[in-house]
Amino acid sequence: MDWLVAGLAFGFLGSGHCIGMCGPLALGLPGSFAEDRLHFVGKRLLYNFGRVITYTMLGLFIGMLGMMIQLAGFQRWLSIGAGVFIVLIVLVPRINRWAKKFESTPSRFFSKLQQPVLNLYRRGSWVSMLSIGLLNGLLPCGFVYMALMTAITAG
Repeated sequence: MDWLVAGLAFGFLGSGHCIGMCGPLALGLPGSFAEDRLHFVGKRLLYNFGRVITYTMLGLFIGMLGMMIQLAGFQRWLSIGAGVFIVLIVLVPRINRWAKKFESTPSRFFSKLQQPVLNLYRRGSWVSMLSIGLLNGLLPCGFVYMALMTAITAG
């Protein structure tokens, strides 16, 4: 139950970050509310369902990895190391710059996906909306990384 409360608090407190970072992506989705409200809402639900699928799969994979680490007896040290790392990112500018560089590494890979994603935006079909949601869940995001770090240390 504690993990559920912590997860809800984490999500609630981070919602402003999510609105600021992914809000423009969601606002840029194809379609118009004036055209067909049912399709408009349905496609956005499908887009968000795609994001939920990706986040769930990432959490499942990382959580299973954390369980293996816990079974191996390293979970406590991983938790301490992750906590120290988070504090160092905040307090030490050099480590902060390194972490930002590390966070930008996936963006090099995703820049190659830019044209296919733009094609999905242009199509605006139901499958496109689900695909955009699935891919959106893979965008580099420090907030998602913190949630995954929590999942791996939870065991």
